[in-house]
Amino acid sequence: TPLVDPVPLRTRPVGVGTLGQALLFTGMAAYFLVLALYLQDGRGLGPLASGAVFTVVAASYMVGTSRAPALLARLGARATVAGSALVFGAGHLLLLVVVDRVGTGGSVVWLVPGLAVGGLGMGVVLAALVGTVMGSADPRHAGTISGMSSTVQQVGNALGVALVGIVFFGRIDPGAVGGGMVEAFGASLVYLTVTTVAVAAAAAFLPGRRPSTAAQSVKVASSS
Repeated sequence: TPLVDPVPLRTRPVGVGTLGQALLFTGMAAYFLVLALYLQDGRGLGPLASGAVFTVVAASYMVGTSRAPALLARLGARATVAGSALVFGAGHLLLLVVVDRVGTGGSVVWLVPGLAVGGLGMGVVLAALVGTVMGSADPRHAGTISGMSSTVQQVGNALGVALVGIVFFGRIDPGAVGGGMVEAFGASLVYLTVTTVAVAAAAAFLPGRRPSTAAQSVKVASSS
């Protein structure tokens, strides 16, 4: 008996949803990494102050996951995942514009809109993808698919951190103003935006409105 049964992946919601998770997670851990580097090495904030800034992302993320079940039930997997992925990307672009203007100075309050929009999109898209995959799974394969999703997420995180590390540290220049931190963070945000667009593109292959089981599964995903 194979460790991973390929049969469940042949169903479109499971296969495409798992691909969407892989693409999403190549940008999530990477986002937290470069944001922390920008706040601490670029702006000189301490760990506690940086953590306080991160609470903006956490709060909007919680709002997003709480709204995901209703959006999934009303709009379906395709529109919910694609739309929220683009909202996540819009948050990156807002940050990119602000960082380009204020650099490593100015108040961190200017970062709040981008962080809040990004966290909101992140919460919805992650919960919707997990809910779609698990809600479409045959109960016989639920354990396999759940374990496979967790593995895909961890591999995506590792790959994303490696890729964004190449982008970020490739732009660091000790001889530049601020060590090139603004350029490095800006280039990383461009990479992160591309990952969200890729998720939205993959969502085009998801079905439209899903049965209530998907919305019910996303409630479990958002609560966890």
